[in-house]
Amino acid sequence: MVDVYDALTSPRIYRELFYTSDEAIAYIEEHAGIQFDPECVRATLDVLRAQARGLHQIPD
Repeated sequence: MVDVYDALTSPRIYRELFYTSDEAIAYIEEHAGIQFDPECVRATLDVLRAQARGLHQIPD
């Protein structure tokens, strides 16, 4: 999922617009249980949110 987050939030040659961090997180959440394993989504988003808050440790 981190690769999906990166792909959504990074500029690409083949598209002009890219997602904000919040939009990318919403996309991943919307696809939990469909495209992504819900437990992996939870763990990935916990890490992304901790990183956004400036924490360097993986949350419990």
